[in-house]
Amino acid sequence: MWKTVAQSKNVFMKSVYVLAFLVVGVTARAGMIAGDLTRFPGVINELASPNRRYVARNVDSDEEPHHLLEIREVGTGDIVASMRYSRFVDVLWSPDSAALLVNDHAGSDFGRCFVFAVSEEPMRTDVGALILETFKDDRRLRDSGHRYIEGTEWLDTRTLRVRVTGYGGSSRSGFEAWFSYILGESVKRLS
Repeated sequence: MWKTVAQSKNVFMKSVYVLAFLVVGVTARAGMIAGDLTRFPGVINELASPNRRYVARNVDSDEEPHHLLEIREVGTGDIVASMRYSRFVDVLWSPDSAALLVNDHAGSDFGRCFVFAVSEEPMRTDVGALILETFKDDRRLRDSGHRYIEGTEWLDTRTLRVRVTGYGGSSRSGFEAWFSYILGESVKRLS
């Protein structure tokens, strides 16, 4: 009898692990919970766009930089855009699958935000550089020794919410500022 109980417990635990793996895998394939950023490298290596036309894929390498983010069209297998990165990135598809947000956590003292438009004319926009250029008179943004720029969510199919945090320079106690980026157009300060 003890052997049967022990075997049943072992089978039950294996079932729990398999179920947890399936739930995590299915959730990750669907882009995690709606609106959540997906981290590469991570548990999964690819993220399909909401319309399933494109896939963002992490490719690891032994050569520096150690990671490559590819955006492929599923039907043709063509690479629409790519970007090398050294540490890790967070990605999030726009609701209409027309663009991919990429937060590049490139260093311990800085982070960058890019948007890859994949429909029509593929285009890469450095949202952080656009913010810094548009608000070049803002000393907090310009002079901080540590500056992190990251997209946080799509407000609609064309508008991205962006957070900039930092400290050092003229902002010793730190700061946080919020912006919106309208795809292919401009940035606006939210706070």
